[in-house]
Amino acid sequence: MHRLAATLVLLLVLAVPPGAGATPILRDAVVVDDDVIRLGDLFDNVPDKADVAVAPAPRMGRRGIYDAAWLLSVARAHDIPWKPQTRFDRVVVERASQTVGAAQIEAAVRTAVIGALAEKGRSTNVQVGLDNRNQRLHIAPGLRPDIQVRDLWIDRESDRFTARLAIPSGDRGDRPAVAAKVSGRVFEVTEVPVLRRPVARGEVVTEADIEWSEVRADLVKRDTVTEAKQILGMTPRRRAPAKMPLKSGDFGPPVVVEKGNIVTMVLETPTMVLTAQGRAAEDGAKGSVIKVMNTQSHKVVEAIVDGPFRVVVGVPAAAQ
Repeated sequence: MHRLAATLVLLLVLAVPPGAGATPILRDAVVVDDDVIRLGDLFDNVPDKADVAVAPAPRMGRRGIYDAAWLLSVARAHDIPWKPQTRFDRVVVERASQTVGAAQIEAAVRTAVIGALAEKGRSTNVQVGLDNRNQRLHIAPGLRPDIQVRDLWIDRESDRFTARLAIPSGDRGDRPAVAAKVSGRVFEVTEVPVLRRPVARGEVVTEADIEWSEVRADLVKRDTVTEAKQILGMTPRRRAPAKMPLKSGDFGPPVVVEKGNIVTMVLETPTMVLTAQGRAAEDGAKGSVIKVMNTQSHKVVEAIVDGPFRVVVGVPAAAQ
């Protein structure tokens, strides 16, 4: 008799599907990749009803917070034996997506803009700037981010543009998975010389230090370096950055005589050459005029820097 009862109990247990009769457990957070939220996204241990859709999913890249009251109403509507433990019970549902950033959007728009400008015979050496630099598109994971630019319009006077963006959904016919509007401005660009590496004060700029970079033409000012010869053989007055447009006023001839240097003072006339020892009172590049103090007479005179540790003192006209 006992064996028969035990056998019947075992058969009943085996007949119950796994998870059946288990208490539903609320999930704290979940990421969904479908257009809808299902009971199985909200609760564990609801195997027979896990695929039942109960609400639209958040938009891609967004999340929704579903509170205790809403969850209780869903549980009751679908005969799920669950009640909130506190009024703070909730589920955070996030929609799975991949992000298409501003750089990808700008690249696609620039390609379309170049094509449109070429058709009109205009310069295609341009960049584009989005009005919204934080613009993002969110598409389904695994979907190819093939941005299509449609209805592009460029104002001839202001070079402002507007366009519609679309990313095909792949298996949903012609309907785009994502559609958005974009606006901004077209900027002509020009090339300027920049430094390959930071150059310290006192270092002389050589051809090996220079490369060319595209910059917006409207950002090129009167003092912007636009030719390599403006900085070749020069030294920065302060440390010069790499990969950045440069100002001509930030460079000058290299200093060959520094303040405090002992220099040879040369006075030369058609009939004689006199030398004396002096001390430079200021820095000087070759060809520049600096003040020098004669170390014997302590007289300060102006002299032309002729080279390292050498200056030439002029002869007063009356003495010639």
